[in-house]
Amino acid sequence: SLLLGAFCGLLLFAVPPDGAVWLLIAECAVANFAVGLFNLLPGLPLDGGRLVRAGVWAATGTRAKGTKAAVVGGGLVAAGLLVWALWGLAAGSEDRWLRLGVCVVTAWFVVAGARAELAAETRRGWPEGLLLSELVRPVLQLPAESPVADALAASAGRGVVLVRADGVAAGLLDEAAAERLAASSPLSPAEFAAEPIRAETVLLASEPGEEIAERVRETPAWQFLVVDDEGRPAGVLRREDLRAAIARPRRPL
Repeated sequence: SLLLGAFCGLLLFAVPPDGAVWLLIAECAVANFAVGLFNLLPGLPLDGGRLVRAGVWAATGTRAKGTKAAVVGGGLVAAGLLVWALWGLAAGSEDRWLRLGVCVVTAWFVVAGARAELAAETRRGWPEGLLLSELVRPVLQLPAESPVADALAASAGRGVVLVRADGVAAGLLDEAAAERLAASSPLSPAEFAAEPIRAETVLLASEPGEEIAERVRETPAWQFLVVDDEGRPAGVLRREDLRAAIARPRRPL
C-alpha cells in the first residue's frame, strides 16, 4: 500500500492538476497511504502487531509472550479509534457520524482479530511449567515377532517399540490395529499391527516445548517416539495426552 501510494504521488506530477484524473490519482494515493500506515499500528491482527510479536518473541524467546504483547497493542489501537470517534462527536466535527461508523467497525475488526490470534496461540502453545517427562508414557521394547495378543496385554499404559531380530525398529504398536488383529488372529506377529517410525514422528526430549507442540500439531500421527540426545528411546508421547494438557485450565502466561 505504501508503494502504491508513493507511485500515485509521483504520478500526480505527470498529470494536469485541474482534471478528474488528477483527483482520482490523488484519492488513490491518500487511500493507500492511509491503509499502509494503519496496517503498521502495533497491534494484532495488523502487520504492525506481527512485528511487535516478532520483536518480543526474539527478546524473550517465547512466542506466547510476543502474542500477548501484540494483543494488548490491538486493544490499544481499538481504544484509540473509539476515542478519536468520540472526540469528533464532542467537537461537532462535520464527519462525526461517518467517523463514528468507520471507527466502530474497524475497532470491532481489530478486537475480533486479536482475540482470534490469542485463542490460536492458546491452542498451539506449550503450557508454562509443563515438562515433557510428565506427558510421555514409559516405553517397552518387544520383539517384532511377539504374538499380538501378548504385546497388546503388555502395552497397558505404555508405548511399545517393536524391534526386529536385526535390531531395527519395526515401529510402534498401534493399539487399535492390534485389538482388531488379536480378535481374529491372536498369535499373529505384533509387527503386523505396527505403525512405522518416521523421522517426523521422532521427538528429542531436549527440544523446546513449543517446537514439540508445533511438530505434533502438523504431523499426521497419533503417537510419537521420544528419544534422548543419544538416540535411546525415552518414552512415547500421544497426541491425545498433549491435547488434554494444552486444554487444561492454567494460570495466564
